[in-house]
Amino acid sequence: MNNQQQLDYLQLAERMAGLGHWQLNLKQETLYWSDEIYAIHGVTPQTYSPKLNSAVDFYHPDDKTRVNDYVKNAIEVGEDFQFDLRIVRPSGEVRQVKSRAQCIKDDKGTVISVFGIFQDITKIKKTEDALRKANDELEEFTYRTSHDLRSPLISASKLLGIIEEKLGDGDVKKALEYLSPVRTSLDNLESLVTDILRLTRLNHSESELSLVDIKGFIDSLINKFDYIESFQQVEFSIIAEFEHEIAISKAHMTVILENLISNAIKYYDPEKQENYVDINISKIDDCLRIRMRDNGIGFPKTAREKKFKMFNRFHPRVSTGSGLGLYMAQKSAFKLGGKIEYQPLDEGSEFNVVLPLVKKKQGDNA
Repeated sequence: MNNQQQLDYLQLAERMAGLGHWQLNLKQETLYWSDEIYAIHGVTPQTYSPKLNSAVDFYHPDDKTRVNDYVKNAIEVGEDFQFDLRIVRPSGEVRQVKSRAQCIKDDKGTVISVFGIFQDITKIKKTEDALRKANDELEEFTYRTSHDLRSPLISASKLLGIIEEKLGDGDVKKALEYLSPVRTSLDNLESLVTDILRLTRLNHSESELSLVDIKGFIDSLINKFDYIESFQQVEFSIIAEFEHEIAISKAHMTVILENLISNAIKYYDPEKQENYVDINISKIDDCLRIRMRDNGIGFPKTAREKKFKMFNRFHPRVSTGSGLGLYMAQKSAFKLGGKIEYQPLDEGSEFNVVLPLVKKKQGDNA
């Protein structure tokens, strides 16, 4: 293998690893970058000539001082270094990078050059952040679930003990009065278990696409909630500016819309003579937007930042629930490549569901 072949393989290996090498020659006052170093920085040999001072300028403003200190210590006292910091490409894109350098000295111990490797670790950092977030959510989920599962069981157990005592005293009427809160406790437990199972399926399910008439789909979901006591108090209206069938995951779409619709019904404002939920279906660029506005009691100001987090109940005296609804709705939107945005209104709330429109592939189930 000749020198050119060795160089070609080295460049190929660096591209595959997202890793380049560099060398600062102190005698000649030159800085060498391999091809991958240029690629990581978002420049080319034709657009940029590497020099020590200007190379440091690529670093994020908050990281420059640390980089200058590392380089200064390497040159003056021969101190090797390693760091994970950020660079900013000419396009403005921020990349996470790892740099490791070793000082090369002459026979007298004077540093004559610094050799280093440079790796783009942006994807690694994103994966680490995602795993850290998932682990934090799992810890919170485990703690809150164990607490919320025990509470209705403890409550029901105590109430059953009272019922048993009353029956023993022959007070059947009083015993029957305690049956209602027992049922409420067990209903709350069933609701929580159902949502936990639904969340588990949500985390592991694939987004199987089906053709859906979105207006008809929303209509059918609204009618599912006619059993809720406050259903008759809320007037729904749907305006469809976009009426084409779309390819969407019915399972994830159901989670999103059911939670938003049921919340709008449960948290209506009983002090108003007219309660409404206005739904607008439109297309913005290549996305489907479903805007849902209501004039209900809305969110307390102090709770708005927590609205999409797990186990948050904002009006427990108005309605019971697991506190997982909006969390699951947002998670479903993310699964579909979209998002849910919240906007407080003077009276009520506005939610915007934004989902990318996708073409249905041949062979997908309808």
